[in-house]
Amino acid sequence: MSSWKDDSELNNFLAQPVGSWIELSPDLATVLSQSKQVYQHTRGAFDPSLGPLIRLWGFQGERRETPPTSEKVAAALAHTGFDMLEVRGNSARRLEPIEINLSAIAKGYAVDALGTLLRSQGMENFLIEIGGELITSGTRFGELWKVAIETPDSDQRAVQQLVHLQGAEALATSGNYRNYFESGGKRYQHIIDPTTGYPGDTGVVSVSVLAPDCATADAYATAFMLLGEQESFALASRLGLEVIMLLQQQGELVTRATQGFTHRFVASEISSPL
Repeated sequence: MSSWKDDSELNNFLAQPVGSWIELSPDLATVLSQSKQVYQHTRGAFDPSLGPLIRLWGFQGERRETPPTSEKVAAALAHTGFDMLEVRGNSARRLEPIEINLSAIAKGYAVDALGTLLRSQGMENFLIEIGGELITSGTRFGELWKVAIETPDSDQRAVQQLVHLQGAEALATSGNYRNYFESGGKRYQHIIDPTTGYPGDTGVVSVSVLAPDCATADAYATAFMLLGEQESFALASRLGLEVIMLLQQQGELVTRATQGFTHRFVASEISSPL
């Protein structure tokens, strides 16, 4: 599922003729199908077809020091749209030559796959983490797993909130404070808004999502960065997801969390849970 390796299955799929049904591995087909579902539930906020824009903004390949021109953004945006992908069983086809990037869900799926492997070997108590996405199972020497939500600070690593995870759960975090560049006094972060082609700017600096599986948590954490506070919490409620969101409001860092998330705080520092 790598966008970086020329010979990955994903890139081999993208090299096939537009309109042709291509047989895929069950793993890749599953991730594409899950991506379509999240794309639909988030009204396109989660859009894995943003490959041209990700490269244009310098978040894959050559890094940028200045933003691209509006003309280049518009040209790249014209070649996106995840509704141009169809998935049927283990086969998929592109209706237009869209470029797919699965970075916002593949790590979560890999964590889930490793969890399935460990359980198949009879292991019951473990924590698996890849790049901020994790799952837990069982306990840690008889106690609940304790993990940290990071403070969104690019200059240091600090704990914003400790939470307990109970049994088999998945947690994924997305933020705009690690992968970015600055130009003309403005910060351009790596999560691109598919409606504009520009980095998202909703005031949300970090989102962590609790879900039954890590692929789901991973994808919705990215989408909620773009949907903003109200729409994210409304959608999370409908889908049964738990969320903690850190926002910049009038120069202050404000924390919002669903009630189910606040119940997991080790030492509550949240003054206004939703």
